[in-house]
Amino acid sequence: MQSVYQDLLGLRWSDTVGDFFVFLRCNSDHHAATSMASTKYQGMHHVANEMRDPNHLIALLDHLAEHGHRLHWGPGRHGPGHNLFTYHRDPDGNVVELFTQIDDVHDEAKGYGEPRPGQEEYPMGPKTREVDLATVNQWGPIDPPSLDH
Repeated sequence: MQSVYQDLLGLRWSDTVGDFFVFLRCNSDHHAATSMASTKYQGMHHVANEMRDPNHLIALLDHLAEHGHRLHWGPGRHGPGHNLFTYHRDPDGNVVELFTQIDDVHDEAKGYGEPRPGQEEYPMGPKTREVDLATVNQWGPIDPPSLDH
């Protein structure tokens, strides 16, 4: 699947987790598409919506809570992309991610991103990451069913 997105659509590689999860980009954002090899699931896992900044994310979370929509998972910070995230379920049960502060790839030739909180090294370029808890959420709790593939 990765080669289809890269060769046919021109997306560029940002990161890989283990040998089953790949992050691809079409602009300076760390990723616009991800693909996961799974023996259990088919189709889309979630859609993601970017908030302007942490304050915008907080305001939307407060709005959702006021209307009875609770968090499914988060808040947290992912390893790949280093973005702040929350996950919710929409009325049809689909997973929706709200995020902010995703890595910005400012050196396209090398794939380097600007420094972000939680980065393990600088400059941070594309790499294959270990499958571990910090990759999923640098701050702590995980959603175990979300890791099942």
